[in-house]
Amino acid sequence: EIACVITEASPGNMGVVPPADGFNAGLKELCAANGALYISDEVMTGFRTSKAGWYGVDGVRPDLMTFGKVMGGGFPAAA
Repeated sequence: EIACVITEASPGNMGVVPPADGFNAGLKELCAANGALYISDEVMTGFRTSKAGWYGVDGVRPDLMTFGKVMGGGFPAAA
């Protein structure tokens, strides 16, 4: 059993590299089909790629989103 899948919506440690078309949507579909949460790590992309993070770019709405340091101005914070 898998409780969740946590992934960066778009890798940000090497510049914002967009995922292949449909990648995030496919992950969300797999999670939904298996009763798992789809969690998007928006620490690098949140509020930088759009006001909604990467979700605002590709429209794939995660079950949960993490923002952390982006909300704390680079300092450790949780959200």
